[in-house]
Amino acid sequence: MHKALLLLAALLAGCGGGDAPVRTVQAAAPQTVVALGDSITRRTGICPAGESLAECIERDHIASATSYATHLAAASGWSITLLDNQGRGGDTCTDQPAWASGPHAGQARGIAARLDAVIAQRPTTVLLLAGINDALVWGVPVAEVVACVAGVREQLQAQRVRVVVLTYPPIDPATPVFTSADRLARLAALNAGLRGIGAIGPAYWPDWAAPHLTTDGTHPSAGGAVWMASAITRAMGVP
Repeated sequence: MHKALLLLAALLAGCGGGDAPVRTVQAAAPQTVVALGDSITRRTGICPAGESLAECIERDHIASATSYATHLAAASGWSITLLDNQGRGGDTCTDQPAWASGPHAGQARGIAARLDAVIAQRPTTVLLLAGINDALVWGVPVAEVVACVAGVREQLQAQRVRVVVLTYPPIDPATPVFTSADRLARLAALNAGLRGIGAIGPAYWPDWAAPHLTTDGTHPSAGGAVWMASAITRAMGVP
């Protein structure tokens, strides 16, 4: 009970983890938004008991009913309309081998391949959260990942789309998804690099709260998705 009260107090106070202080972007309202990124954009939820993460992804068994993007409208006082959730589990910013199996089998991995579909929806704003798989799974140097995200932003901006680059929320050091200290350090470096190109660093939740607001130490729970949406809209200056 004491831990729960501390968690609630910290969240209501807007405490951040590794992303404080918060960088704020002044937003124009109303906005039509496409959320673009990887599994942290795509979904909340966990794999069925006894099924490995690889099997879960391949069989498309991860619960994906909600994500932070689902709650943007309510969190923004209805000044944001979500056009599409373009998150894909396991996706990257840099070009990597195509999916060999699962729901995207044979399709290119790398969000640049999907930009035409995003632009065709004519959003006013794209929320871009990408790079964790590049740096932690494929071993791409952080500087290259950050340059890729900046390049995607430039491509969208050239089409008169406003782009808000996001940093990643804190994850649990005991997560079964990213377990090594080296990977955690690379994630911290990635967030720092993204902030270096102007990404907003919303005060999602304190580092120690990650086990309580994620399903597996990395991917937000249903409650974590709500807190993400609230933190992002505040950092964007809405409502």
